[in-house]
Amino acid sequence: MEVLSNLIIELYRAAQGMAVDEFREFSLGLLNSLVPFDSAAYGYGVLRLQGLQIQEVYLHNKSTEFIHDYAAITHADPVLRAARANPGRMVRFHPPTLFSGKENRPLFDYAKRYEHANGMSTVHIDQDSPHAQILSIWRADKDSHFLAQDGCIAAQVLPHLLEAIKVNQALFIHRSVKDTDRSTVAIARRNGVLHFCGMGFRKLVNTEWPDWESAKLPGALMDELARTGSTGFCTASFRVSVKCVGELLFLKASRVSTTVSCSTIRPEFLQSTYGLTPAEVRVAIILLEGSSAREVADYLNVSPHTVRTQLKHIYAKLGVDTRARFVKLMLGLAQ
Repeated sequence: MEVLSNLIIELYRAAQGMAVDEFREFSLGLLNSLVPFDSAAYGYGVLRLQGLQIQEVYLHNKSTEFIHDYAAITHADPVLRAARANPGRMVRFHPPTLFSGKENRPLFDYAKRYEHANGMSTVHIDQDSPHAQILSIWRADKDSHFLAQDGCIAAQVLPHLLEAIKVNQALFIHRSVKDTDRSTVAIARRNGVLHFCGMGFRKLVNTEWPDWESAKLPGALMDELARTGSTGFCTASFRVSVKCVGELLFLKASRVSTTVSCSTIRPEFLQSTYGLTPAEVRVAIILLEGSSAREVADYLNVSPHTVRTQLKHIYAKLGVDTRARFVKLMLGLAQ
């Protein structure tokens, strides 16, 4: 008990001074000293009927391909279903047994590929949203089972570990951001894997890539940030500034107000020249005012899916493939 108490004190003490990536590795190391494991994943995501959509993740002894591969099998993951049905509890499992049978072959292959011979997982669900914190640990030895005692120890430590990660993250952002909207901040590793992503940041990036929900930054954004000397990324609707903090990218998104005067763009011209429907014209004009697809949906009282479909049709008819090119074209029409 004294060992456990000292570990928790050390956890909160370290949370106050360490950088985000350093602290997550440190905190998992403390857990590993009590319940040994070979690899781990800590993340934050959205629980859906189809499984878990990971939006932020920290991987210990795992490649980034793990994220993509898990997305392909999350809908069939019985461990996620069990953890979801028992939030806050540790779920112990033995993949070779649990994933036996032809119908579970993709799960079996996935576990074998990433050396998940034994595992424990937990899900902590937000009370007011479908978002959840997830932590999974694995052992590569098929005979090294997690015992009930391991589950009890982990269950005592995990609430403190997850809370300490939140504290560390909040303090890091507070020290790094002065007098600005912290929701428009994101923290990522240099490979694009997100450690933290504020809702404002995600909302702005979605104006350029409406379907982006991943735990990695969009490829086009990463390509631009990877250029030698790059200090950010800019489209017609938003900009992202970046600062390197050790092995982390500290990103700040902000809206770029367009100079398009919607009153100078005639709806009938868009209909006759480009074949836009009246509904598509309404969507196009509202988008030019700087609204996101979700904001357009709320304004028109339709589903976001409807707006995304209309947006694809608008882009196709105008011969553009990104919001930046859409705005550039409309700027030309407004002159």
